[in-house]
Amino acid sequence: MPRDLTRFGSLWASPKKPLALQCRILGVRRIARKVANLPPAKVTALVKAAKPGLYGDGAGLALRIGPKGAAYWALRYMRQGAAREMGLGPVHTIGLVEARERARRHRHTLVPFGTYRCVVEATV
Repeated sequence: MPRDLTRFGSLWASPKKPLALQCRILGVRRIARKVANLPPAKVTALVKAAKPGLYGDGAGLALRIGPKGAAYWALRYMRQGAAREMGLGPVHTIGLVEARERARRHRHTLVPFGTYRCVVEATV
């Protein structure tokens, strides 16, 4: 059941208090994930610089640059308590927009088995 946020007035929309603090005061458990953090210009600059690392775009999508400069898109997720990574393709073949679309599609296949079973039973 969502809380009635109107009674908190200026507390919720206060620019002086950080969002995490406001959510803690209101008792909100989840904060929306920020998606699409990497602008295309930054992706191009990172690939040209070939600095090894993992650069997150949000919601599990990441640009991974290997030690030899190979860059590819990866979808990071948790399965049975372990971190996993699914490759979505190299950067020179798949652009940022297509990588986001592929990540969105693959997230639907990563639904836990129990949840999926309930959905199937409900639709039959």
